[in-house]
Amino acid sequence: MNWLQRFFHEEPKDPRQSQREAFPSLVAYFFTGGTPVPHHVRDISRSGLYVYTAERWYLGTVIRITLTDSRQPAGQLSLTVNAQVVRWGNDGVGLNFILNDLKDRRAAAPPVDPFSTNVCTAHIEQFIHLLRTNPS
Repeated sequence: MNWLQRFFHEEPKDPRQSQREAFPSLVAYFFTGGTPVPHHVRDISRSGLYVYTAERWYLGTVIRITLTDSRQPAGQLSLTVNAQVVRWGNDGVGLNFILNDLKDRRAAAPPVDPFSTNVCTAHIEQFIHLLRTNPS
């Protein structure tokens, strides 16, 4: 489609299913062969996130990622989750969380275990809620 055709057509619908939120203090850590360094997170939702990084993994690659609030000492507010690369941008990558959602677990979310990657949607929602309400 050329620029004239795109001008007369509507923008495609955003495929994201969840509302994205930005938290300036949210950073992501992942192993790339050296000492993990913090990478800023542009936005996060209950289904995924976008991380600013120079890494360009293959689409479909699964990354173990630790999200943490950089304002908290010693990672008191953090979550480790597996995520799959779904897109690239000029400044980073988009990842979808790999979640273990069972209907009975969504009703009452167990406490977040920062070292477990057995994470469900309720864990993500709880983590985002804590980011939203943490005043420090």
